[in-house]
Amino acid sequence: MHTQTASWYHHGIMWLVLGIPAVTVPAGLATVAIALRTADTVVADDVRMDGLAINQQPQRDAAARQLGISAALTAADGRLTVRLLTPESARPRSLVLLLSHGARASEDRMLTLAQSGPALYSATAPSLIAGHWYAELSPADRSWRLTADFNGPLEQLTFVPTPEP
Repeated sequence: MHTQTASWYHHGIMWLVLGIPAVTVPAGLATVAIALRTADTVVADDVRMDGLAINQQPQRDAAARQLGISAALTAADGRLTVRLLTPESARPRSLVLLLSHGARASEDRMLTLAQSGPALYSATAPSLIAGHWYAELSPADRSWRLTADFNGPLEQLTFVPTPEP
Protein backbone atom coordinates (compact mmCIF):
# COMPACT_ATOMS: atom_id res chain seq x y z
CA MET A 1 0.00 0.00 0.00
CA HIS A 2 1.23 3.40 -0.91
CA THR A 3 0.70 6.45 1.43
CA GLN A 4 0.83 9.93 0.09
CA THR A 5 2.82 12.49 2.13
CA ALA A 6 1.81 16.15 2.43
CA SER A 7 3.85 18.83 0.68
CA TRP A 8 6.51 20.70 2.68
CA TYR A 9 4.45 23.86 2.95
CA HIS A 10 1.71 21.99 4.81
CA HIS A 11 4.04 21.41 7.79
CA GLY A 12 4.08 24.19 10.40
CA ILE A 13 7.61 23.40 11.53
CA MET A 14 8.95 24.24 8.06
CA TRP A 15 7.39 27.70 8.24
CA LEU A 16 9.10 28.19 11.60
CA VAL A 17 12.47 27.02 10.23
CA LEU A 18 12.22 29.32 7.21
CA GLY A 19 10.39 32.20 8.92
CA ILE A 20 12.96 33.01 11.59
CA PRO A 21 15.84 33.65 9.14
CA ALA A 22 13.44 35.42 6.77
CA VAL A 23 12.64 37.95 9.51
CA THR A 24 16.03 38.28 11.22
CA VAL A 25 18.14 38.88 8.09
CA PRO A 26 16.21 42.04 7.03
CA ALA A 27 16.06 43.20 10.67
CA GLY A 28 19.84 42.79 10.97
CA LEU A 29 20.42 44.69 7.73
CA ALA A 30 18.14 47.49 8.95
CA THR A 31 20.12 47.67 12.22
CA VAL A 32 23.40 47.94 10.31
CA ALA A 33 21.94 50.70 8.11
CA ILE A 34 20.78 52.67 11.17
CA ALA A 35 24.17 52.26 12.87
CA LEU A 36 26.04 53.49 9.78
CA ARG A 37 23.72 56.44 9.20
CA THR A 38 23.70 57.84 12.76
CA ALA A 39 27.09 58.77 14.17
CA ASP A 40 28.07 58.64 17.80
CA THR A 41 28.23 62.10 19.34
CA VAL A 42 31.38 63.58 20.79
CA VAL A 43 31.30 63.99 24.55
CA ALA A 44 32.57 67.24 26.09
CA ASP A 45 35.63 67.11 28.34
CA ASP A 46 33.74 68.03 31.50
CA VAL A 47 30.83 65.69 31.02
CA ARG A 48 28.70 65.24 34.10
CA MET A 49 26.80 61.99 34.37
CA ASP A 50 24.29 62.23 37.19
CA GLY A 51 23.74 58.49 37.55
CA LEU A 52 27.43 57.67 37.89
CA ALA A 53 28.47 60.96 39.57
CA ILE A 54 31.45 61.35 37.26
CA ASN A 55 33.11 64.75 37.12
CA GLN A 56 36.26 64.97 35.07
CA GLN A 57 37.22 68.46 36.29
CA PRO A 58 35.91 68.84 39.85
CA GLN A 59 38.38 71.70 40.51
CA ARG A 60 36.14 74.01 38.45
CA ASP A 61 33.19 73.23 40.73
CA ALA A 62 35.41 73.65 43.79
CA ALA A 63 36.57 77.07 42.52
CA ALA A 64 32.95 78.23 42.20
CA ARG A 65 32.20 77.00 45.73
CA GLN A 66 35.30 78.73 47.10
CA LEU A 67 34.42 82.05 45.43
CA GLY A 68 30.81 81.77 46.61
CA ILE A 69 29.45 82.29 43.10
CA SER A 70 25.83 81.78 42.12
CA ALA A 71 23.71 83.13 39.29
CA ALA A 72 20.12 83.66 38.22
CA LEU A 73 19.09 83.49 34.56
CA THR A 74 15.91 84.95 33.12
CA ALA A 75 14.69 84.77 29.55
CA ALA A 76 12.24 87.37 28.27
CA ASP A 77 11.57 89.23 25.02
CA GLY A 78 14.17 87.23 23.09
CA ARG A 79 17.00 88.04 25.55
CA LEU A 80 18.81 85.98 28.16
CA THR A 81 19.94 87.92 31.20
CA VAL A 82 22.20 86.50 33.91
CA ARG A 83 22.69 88.17 37.27
CA LEU A 84 25.99 86.92 38.66
CA LEU A 85 26.16 86.97 42.45
CA THR A 86 29.85 87.20 43.26
CA PRO A 87 32.34 89.65 44.69
CA GLU A 88 33.02 92.48 42.26
CA SER A 89 36.70 91.55 41.98
CA ALA A 90 35.78 88.07 40.71
CA ARG A 91 33.43 89.21 37.94
CA PRO A 92 34.61 88.26 34.44
CA ARG A 93 34.12 90.48 31.39
CA SER A 94 31.92 87.85 29.71
CA LEU A 95 30.32 84.51 30.47
CA VAL A 96 29.90 81.38 28.38
CA LEU A 97 26.60 79.51 28.61
CA LEU A 98 26.59 75.96 27.27
CA LEU A 99 23.13 74.47 26.74
CA SER A 100 23.21 70.72 26.09
CA HIS A 101 20.11 68.78 25.09
CA GLY A 102 19.76 65.51 26.97
CA ALA A 103 19.10 63.45 23.84
CA ARG A 104 20.11 65.42 20.75
CA ALA A 105 23.68 66.68 20.54
CA SER A 106 22.81 68.49 17.30
CA GLU A 107 20.64 70.88 19.37
CA ASP A 108 23.45 71.93 21.77
CA ARG A 109 24.12 75.68 21.95
CA MET A 110 27.06 77.73 23.18
CA LEU A 111 26.39 81.41 23.90
CA THR A 112 28.70 84.22 24.94
CA LEU A 113 27.01 86.62 27.34
CA ALA A 114 28.49 90.12 27.32
CA GLN A 115 28.51 92.29 30.41
CA SER A 116 25.58 94.71 30.20
CA GLY A 117 25.78 96.26 33.66
CA PRO A 118 27.17 95.66 37.12
CA ALA A 119 26.84 91.90 37.69
CA LEU A 120 24.57 91.62 34.61
CA TYR A 121 25.31 89.67 31.42
CA SER A 122 23.06 89.26 28.39
CA ALA A 123 22.75 87.63 24.98
CA THR A 124 20.10 86.84 22.40
CA ALA A 125 17.99 83.91 23.53
CA PRO A 126 18.22 80.84 21.28
CA SER A 127 15.20 78.81 20.24
CA LEU A 128 15.24 75.49 22.08
CA ILE A 129 13.33 72.30 21.37
CA ALA A 130 11.40 70.51 24.09
CA GLY A 131 13.21 68.06 26.31
CA HIS A 132 15.66 67.84 29.16
CA TRP A 133 18.50 70.37 29.04
CA TYR A 134 21.75 70.73 30.95
CA ALA A 135 23.20 74.21 31.41
CA GLU A 136 26.76 75.18 32.31
CA LEU A 137 27.79 78.75 33.06
CA SER A 138 31.48 79.68 33.20
CA PRO A 139 33.84 82.54 32.43
CA ALA A 140 35.75 82.49 29.13
CA ASP A 141 38.89 81.20 30.88
CA ARG A 142 36.89 78.23 32.28
CA SER A 143 38.34 78.76 35.76
CA TRP A 144 35.03 77.89 37.46
CA ARG A 145 31.59 76.66 36.48
CA LEU A 146 28.01 76.59 37.67
CA THR A 147 25.57 73.96 36.47
CA ALA A 148 21.82 73.52 36.34
CA ASP A 149 19.28 71.56 34.36
CA PHE A 150 15.72 72.19 33.24
CA ASN A 151 12.79 70.75 31.30
CA GLY A 152 10.62 72.67 28.92
CA PRO A 153 11.01 76.30 27.93
CA LEU A 154 13.86 78.31 29.40
CA GLU A 155 12.30 81.11 31.44
CA GLN A 156 14.13 81.18 34.77
CA LEU A 157 17.07 79.15 35.99
CA THR A 158 19.17 79.26 39.16
CA PHE A 159 22.82 78.26 39.03
CA VAL A 160 24.55 77.16 42.20
CA PRO A 161 27.91 75.46 42.72
CA THR A 162 27.81 71.66 42.51
CA PRO A 163 28.00 70.26 46.05
CA GLU A 164 31.12 68.42 47.13
CA PRO A 165 30.98 64.68 46.43
